[in-house]
Amino acid sequence: MNLQLGVLFALTSAFLWGSTTVIARVFVRTRGGMTLNILRLLISAPIYLLLLFFYGIPPMSMDSLVIIIFSSLGGFVLGDYFFFSAMKVMGVSRSALIVTLYPVWVIVLGYLWLGREITVHMLLGVAIILTAIILISFKREEIEFRFLGVIYALLAQLLWALAVVATDWLLGDMPVLQVTGLRVIAGASMILLILPWKVNEIKVLQGKELFFVALIALLGTVAAQYTFTLAIDLAGSGIASPVSETSPLLATLLAKIFLKEKVSGRLFLAVVLVVIGVGILMI
Repeated sequence: MNLQLGVLFALTSAFLWGSTTVIARVFVRTRGGMTLNILRLLISAPIYLLLLFFYGIPPMSMDSLVIIIFSSLGGFVLGDYFFFSAMKVMGVSRSALIVTLYPVWVIVLGYLWLGREITVHMLLGVAIILTAIILISFKREEIEFRFLGVIYALLAQLLWALAVVATDWLLGDMPVLQVTGLRVIAGASMILLILPWKVNEIKVLQGKELFFVALIALLGTVAAQYTFTLAIDLAGSGIASPVSETSPLLATLLAKIFLKEKVSGRLFLAVVLVVIGVGILMI
């Protein structure tokens, strides 16, 4: 039951991230990804501070504190920075295509670091899901990859994987809410170092833009990070990561539904593959 519930929470995260991705793409096009990253963390951190005020912070070792900082730095700060840099160098589609493989790193690192089991059905499910995501990410007209962009994207996927496995390790001693909240708060604290260089860009944001940023923070960071951490706790990082990686597919599907566009054969096949892949992971 825990496995199925964990997959459900991972799909919830994917849905939330897919929804906010549609909004974020518009914002990033005009204002920049780093500004969005700064604001979403600065909005999310006070919410988790309030929650931790009521629920408390459990005792933690120095190792746990270091891992919290490390996972937050890799996941929220450096990982996102390198991904935004990759998008700037070679575009969204090509960058997303490369970082799609980060769940593979999660499985390998989980095995090496935490001793997590790697099963045949896990590998099969992950392979089918990644095939589905690659189907919608790969475009023939965008097959040119720039070396610097590839390096940025590879660094992003490795840092994200390390952050996920570190989170998995933290959940061995700490509750889900506290792990999620402390990671977001640590990320916001570190992102303050970048804030002075982005103040002028933030000052000119309009009310509508700030509303959308707040929506991205509430859904994509506060809610989705919590459900994703729950998924890791219940199903393990090796299953939660590939399931949550379906967010690009869900974003594409949502865009098609709300814009009333025709669903292509490739998208339909990708949806079928994801359903099969998730079903295999739930066995």
